Order: sequence, then C-alpha cells, then structure tokens
Amino acid sequence: MKLKIGILILSLLLASSALPQGSLSEEHNRKGAEFLRKGKVDEAIVEFKKAIKINPFLKEAHNNLGVAYLMKEEYEKAVRAIKLALELDPNYGMAHYNLAIAYHKLKDDERAITELYETIKVNPDNFNAYYNLACYYSLMGKIDEAFENLKKALDLGYDNFKLLTTDPDLNNLRKDPRYRKLLRKKGIKTKQKKED
Repeated sequence: MKLKIGILILSLLLASSALPQGSLSEEHNRKGAEFLRKGKVDEAIVEFKKAIKINPFLKEAHNNLGVAYLMKEEYEKAVRAIKLALELDPNYGMAHYNLAIAYHKLKDDERAITELYETIKVNPDNFNAYYNLACYYSLMGKIDEAFENLKKALDLGYDNFKLLTTDPDLNNLRKDPRYRKLLRKKGIKTKQKKED
C-alpha cells in the first residue's frame, strides 16, 4: 500500500500560495515550497525552519516541513512536524492527510486509517482520502468497505484512472464483479483478461 506523495507537493504549493503576502515568515515558507517543487528538499527544510523560527504559529510551515521530511524518508521527523501543525489547528485537513502518509510509511496502519478519517471529517470532499481508505480495506479483505470508499472517491471526482485500474492495492476488488460494474457505471474502461 502506498499513499500517494505527488499530491502532497501540489497541495503544499497551493496552501503556500494562499497565504497573505508580506510577512517574512510567510516568504520563507513560500521559498521552501518552491524549493520542494524543484526537488531541492534540503534547501526547502532550511526555509521552513526559518519561517518557523520567525513565526512558530505558522501552521503551514510546520506542515510543509513535515512534507519535506516525508520526501527525505525521515518519517519520525515528519510526524513531529505535522503534529505541531495540528496542535496549532486541529481542523487542518491537509495536515491530517500528510500525517496519514507518515504513519503509513512507518507501517502504523491503524493510525494512518484514523488520520484518513480525520481528513474526511475536516474535508469531506477529499477524494484521495477515500481512495486510500479503499486501498487499505481492499488489502485487509474488507471488500464492502473498500467498495464504499472507492465509490465515494469516484463520486467526488477521483480521476487517476490509470492508477485505479493498475493499483495492486485494489487487486482484491478486481476479483469482485462489482469492480467492473462500478467502473463501467463511471465510464472507465478496463482491459479484459484474455482467456487461455
């Protein structure tokens, strides 16, 4: 099971660009986000730490620092940074989602699932959280729950159909006739298995 990190960078950049212009801490946060976009993770970390030193209450900088640590595969550091963002704002949906990814990377699936539900509680339209819940439930053999979450993800606009049709996390769903039925209903084409 792999929670998808590519979405994080896009989310991070959107969150950083939504901050008001002007403060030095916010400028360091923006610079950090730009470094991350370019793959310069170490430089990004320096900028996020500068932002936090100037304004320790800037939740976005804590969250973004966590994302940078995720990208460096320093998952314990990511958890600590993201938890600080959530202490500042317990309803920060993006931080809950990022924390789910960090817990997943630490193989703490129970906490990852909890954080995906926290993401949905704060942001009920987060189709990525529903998709990842579908993956978890598929892997756990909880097929009904997996279909429920996959359907919700698609209803909300999940559109990475290539991943949807190839993701090994969903192999348990592909064995069920409801999988093809759901995809057909959504207009998603799948490859037919060749008979030997």
